Amino acid sequence: MASRPNLRLARRAAPVALLAGILLLAAACTAPALPGTPTAERGVGVSAERGPNSPATQEPAGIASPAAGPQPSTVTASPGAAIEPTPTMAAPPPPRTACPGPTDDLQRLVDPVHGYCLAYPAEYKVEKANPSSTLLVIGGWLNAGDPRAHITVTDTQGITLEEAAQRVEAENTGFDPKRSQTTVAGEPAVIFDGLTGEDVNRRVLFVHDGLLYDLYFAPSDPANADVYGRLETLYRQVVGSFTFIPRSAAAVDDCLSPSSKTRLLSDRERGFCLLYPADFALNESADGTLALEAGSPGGDDRSKVVVEVKDAGGKTAEQLADELVAEAQRATPGVTVDRPFGLTIGHEVAQLLEGVPGPELSRQVLAVHDGRLYHLTFTPEDPSADRAHAQMQALYDMVVRSFRFITPGS
Repeated sequence: MASRPNLRLARRAAPVALLAGILLLAAACTAPALPGTPTAERGVGVSAERGPNSPATQEPAGIASPAAGPQPSTVTASPGAAIEPTPTMAAPPPPRTACPGPTDDLQRLVDPVHGYCLAYPAEYKVEKANPSSTLLVIGGWLNAGDPRAHITVTDTQGITLEEAAQRVEAENTGFDPKRSQTTVAGEPAVIFDGLTGEDVNRRVLFVHDGLLYDLYFAPSDPANADVYGRLETLYRQVVGSFTFIPRSAAAVDDCLSPSSKTRLLSDRERGFCLLYPADFALNESADGTLALEAGSPGGDDRSKVVVEVKDAGGKTAEQLADELVAEAQRATPGVTVDRPFGLTIGHEVAQLLEGVPGPELSRQVLAVHDGRLYHLTFTPEDPSADRAHAQMQALYDMVVRSFRFITPGS
């Protein structure tokens, strides 16, 4: 049995405090939430579809296919450029009438409950802070170093855009944030730049169909040229692709779209979908366990993820993770299994275990959804196997970013 080498992955400082800050920010921006749960990221291409009666993916009502509307492209800002928002737009472009389509570099976020869709850079992950707030982050919501966006949508409760802007000004008395105007999806919008908080941030407010949209971008500090340039790219992509759609409480499938380098595994029987590298093989064992793997055993290109779905027996993911760690420590006395905080998959809180002993060290993810345990095992976890470990890390990032729960058998 392999044991954990004396190596540790870097950890971010004070994750609990950072998580609290994110939740406080979401709460500060949120009025009473609308009923229903927003749905994100709707893919149009489906491959490796599994399960009985598995229909091809359908577009939600009111959302045109990518060919029906102009295709966005990722806008890149010069890392060293300090780009100021345009104070006014004399001739704003006409609003989109169809959701932007996904590309190799972009994914699509669709929220019919709150009546909008947009395109965002494919390396970002969608997180849900609460039913009214959606986050676009790299890695996870505890990552405050990379550019991120929060989209909060609430009922206006009768206030106007100007009244909402005045509230922001009142909350920032003494800090003199820069205020300017623009349009978003054809609606007048107010931009505040240089707001203070956990990070220097930018907020964009606009009103549509009785809803107040509050977009938050951070860190928005021109002194950090590299991060600020990437923040501008994210800002322009999100705002430039923002599109209003008819509001609906009906659920839509939010599996991500495959690119030229990825495939979509949509397993209706087990109730999940995910993206995986196009050159990986999909295999199923006699007991129903799925494996996505590259290369051959023993080589450098041998990264693999095994997906097991079974009844959780009424237990939580944390309880099941405790049992797994206890079993590993009985089998290998003195072994240490790391348990980093803050992981989610499919918008559900998950347990992450690193350095689990076995034939090869593994990284394991456990989540419980609708009474089922979703257990993902990634190998090889050993950082000393440079190429193989790097390939495993890339696979892990893709799977965790793209994993979604879907209605079984639908």
